[in-house]
Amino acid sequence: MTGGLPVRAMRIEPAAREAVDHLTREELDGFFIHVDADCIDDVIMPALGTAAP
Repeated sequence: MTGGLPVRAMRIEPAAREAVDHLTREELDGFFIHVDADCIDDVIMPALGTAAP
């Protein structure tokens, strides 16, 4: 994905377009998105068990 380039080098619009194209392929059965909240300040996200720096 992104042709091996970092998103910053590719720019956001082409990178997002490529991601959407990749995720909407016919042969893809589905996908999930995982958001790691350990980096969020516990003042904002108090439900975290142990925040990791």
